[in-house]
Amino acid sequence: MELAWKWGTATARQCLVHRLGVVGGMAVDHDGLSGLGTLRTDMRRRMRARWPGLRPAPAQRS
Repeated sequence: MELAWKWGTATARQCLVHRLGVVGGMAVDHDGLSGLGTLRTDMRRRMRARWPGLRPAPAQRS
């Protein structure tokens, strides 16, 4: 499982929240991606509300 190896001990939820943040950063400067930016903001906010103990993914890959 390559994804698990690259991220070390990160959970699938941690990876998803991290990637939603990355996508949001890419969508900010592109008018054509504003809907995607809004979707990712809503998804990320709802995930954090549902799982308040969800920690950020590790800063460095193992």
